[in-house]
Amino acid sequence: MHYLATTPTFGLNYNFGEKTSLTLETYADASYGGEDINSAKSQHGYLIYFAGGLIDWNSTLQSTIALSSAEAEHIAAFHCSRTVVYYRQLLEELGHLQSEPTILWEDNKACIAQSKNPINHKRCRHILLKYHYLRTLTNSNIVRLEYVVTLNQLADILTKPLPPRDFERLQRSTISCSTNLV
Repeated sequence: MHYLATTPTFGLNYNFGEKTSLTLETYADASYGGEDINSAKSQHGYLIYFAGGLIDWNSTLQSTIALSSAEAEHIAAFHCSRTVVYYRQLLEELGHLQSEPTILWEDNKACIAQSKNPINHKRCRHILLKYHYLRTLTNSNIVRLEYVVTLNQLADILTKPLPPRDFERLQRSTISCSTNLV
């Protein structure tokens, strides 16, 4: 209630003007190991934008224990990409075909490399096969993982406690158009 009382001017904005891009844009992030030292499970979150406005978000404790930060990020990107497939199909039914791959902004270069490179490296054999679904979507040009510096990772707000200054900066950016930071 305190949050709602102190942020009455915050809201979600959707821009359907002539210059508005009607494409999906996403951010996915994970905090490796999470905040709960007893479970050691990572927290992941994602944000999905359409027409400059936030249409979906999620923050979840991962069901498995990630053995590396790349695996935690890969799991986050996987869950985000599953939701992206749903929205792409919905938008196509509504007449807004997504002809280009949906950009999924990710701040872990190892995760991005694993999604693009079909070669299994010794260091990533432990990643469950179902998470290679992300590689299939990448190869099919449905999603495209792109690097975003951690400072500009909007989904960071969903994965861990942040210092007040970082929280407020991401809060302002998250509720407004996602392209402000990139």
